[in-house]
Amino acid sequence: MNNPNNFDMIKPLTESTTFALAGVTTGAGLATTIGGMGLVGGFGGVAVGSVPMTLTGGVLGVAVYGAKQAIQQSDSSVILPLVGGAIAGVGVASFVGGMGLTVGGTAVSIGVVSVATAGAILGLAGYGFQQIIEHHLTVQNSQAKQWEYAISRKLNEDLAAAKKAKLEVDQAQRDKFWKQRDAGL
Repeated sequence: MNNPNNFDMIKPLTESTTFALAGVTTGAGLATTIGGMGLVGGFGGVAVGSVPMTLTGGVLGVAVYGAKQAIQQSDSSVILPLVGGAIAGVGVASFVGGMGLTVGGTAVSIGVVSVATAGAILGLAGYGFQQIIEHHLTVQNSQAKQWEYAISRKLNEDLAAAKKAKLEVDQAQRDKFWKQRDAGL
């Protein structure tokens, strides 16, 4: 049970790694296919080479993994990093001002919505990283955790039994009251 080579522990880690590597591969492929790109704005111009594109692909892969985990687990806590990232994106867009992406001699405008979307994706990637760390790099099958779950389960069973017994006593008292009242009429 505490074997680190347990398939149940390796499978999710392989899944998250697959998403990240697919993103890295896609980013590297786009950088190679498209070629020289740049980001221009009020700050000047910056070349966007293959390394930033590859890293961006990895971040997108982890963001997709985070979205998949949030959907599978019906986790509403993903909303905070999404909204926080979008708000940060709006802040960056308002601080930096007008920007554009240059690709092969053409330029495309990058507005507030695009930067806010990028911020939301970064927030989702942060959630994805948190899911990887929380579920795959923490010790979940330790003896202490097993004892904690066993004690918690036992306490919940005892609480449910006590509630049921209390309800039965209350119902018996109500039945007795109504029988006495009906007998007195």
